[in-house]
Amino acid sequence: DNTSTLTILLWTTEMDAPLLASLLAPERKCWTAQAAPTKTLNFFYDYYGRDDYAHQFVEAAFDGATTSFANGNADFSQYGFEGRRQAIELGTVYLSIFMYVIRQFEDAVDGCNEGRYDTHAWDEGVCFYTGSLEGRDGAGSGKLLHQLADNR
Repeated sequence: DNTSTLTILLWTTEMDAPLLASLLAPERKCWTAQAAPTKTLNFFYDYYGRDDYAHQFVEAAFDGATTSFANGNADFSQYGFEGRRQAIELGTVYLSIFMYVIRQFEDAVDGCNEGRYDTHAWDEGVCFYTGSLEGRDGAGSGKLLHQLADNR
C-alpha cells in the first residue's frame, strides 16, 4: 500500500484544483503570473487549455484514446502497446514530474527574492529531477529527468 500523501496523480490533478481556486485571475481561468510557484505552469495552461494536461495525456495513452487539448493533441489509438508504454513513461516524467520540479525551483527562487532562504524547495526539486536510482556519480540507471537528459 502507498501510504504517502504525495503522488504523481495528486501533483497533476487534485493539487491543481485548490491552487487554481486560490490563484485564479477573475477574468480568465488561468494561473496568475503573480503566483510565484506556478509561473511556468501558466505557459502550459495557455498552450494546452487545461491545468491537468499531464494527467490527461497519460490517461489517453493508457486508454489508447485521443487527447482534447486546445493545442498539441495526441492520438494514441494509432500506437500499439510499446508506443503507448513509451508515451506513458515519458509523459509521466516530461510532463508531470518536470512541472513539479520547475514548481519547486520557482518557489525556491521566489523565496530568496523575498528574503526566505529555505533550501528545502530547491533540494526537493533536485531530488525529483535526479531520482533515487541515478547513483552518486550520475552513471546509474535512473528513470527521471536527469537520466532521460543523459539519454538524449
